[in-house]
Amino acid sequence: MVDPIPLPTVIEKSKTTKLGTSQRIDIRLDIAKQTQSDIRAMMIGIAVHESQEQTAIGNPPQRVIVDGRENKNIKQVNKKIEIYFGVKLAQVAMTTVESALLSAINKSTTAKTGRLKDIRGSWEWTLVQGGRSRVIQSADEIQSFGYRDYLMLKPKLPYATIVSNVIADTGKVKRRAKKQSINMGILGYAAQKAKRTAALRDFTVYASRTRDFMVPGEKSTTGTGYITIRAKRARRYRSLI
Repeated sequence: MVDPIPLPTVIEKSKTTKLGTSQRIDIRLDIAKQTQSDIRAMMIGIAVHESQEQTAIGNPPQRVIVDGRENKNIKQVNKKIEIYFGVKLAQVAMTTVESALLSAINKSTTAKTGRLKDIRGSWEWTLVQGGRSRVIQSADEIQSFGYRDYLMLKPKLPYATIVSNVIADTGKVKRRAKKQSINMGILGYAAQKAKRTAALRDFTVYASRTRDFMVPGEKSTTGTGYITIRAKRARRYRSLI
């Protein structure tokens, strides 16, 4: 059986001089050099081997993140290689955002009709891929979720965004930044809460507004609010509404 993780020899066993052959004697430097090269080779070997095996069974990689960067060559790895297969992570991300939104609603509002916290009935997900968008009913409809893809959670209710705006003025939900508390609406708070979880550490999550795709009958003059999950990880977090 061929070892899928070869370990290269990087230490010169000897060096030649005019007087003959002399052995290397700096063992500390030799070990450090060999160890670093071995670890890099092992990481690359494992990553390539696992990717080939998963691809062979119809489960190709969706994302490859090297040292925290999505566009870094795998051969330049220094610390870690992260490979995500299938779409399970995107499905977990959706559930995490929904849970954070429900938490924000429960924390800041008193139910009258209960429609606002009906995530399945009063909110909808839109999947955007290759410049095309489609509304999806559940995470099971996602067949792939790559580097440039994103998901948007938007309310169906014309008053949801204005409720979020009002809550931002009341101070019922806050986020801490530089030793101070900042009042937030339910959308901004949910995005902030979700993006800080381990499940979303490799996604970009933020809340924003749109005038171009407002909910029919929108009550807010600033546009309809929504939460976005992007497969691409941002270097900096966006400011939240």
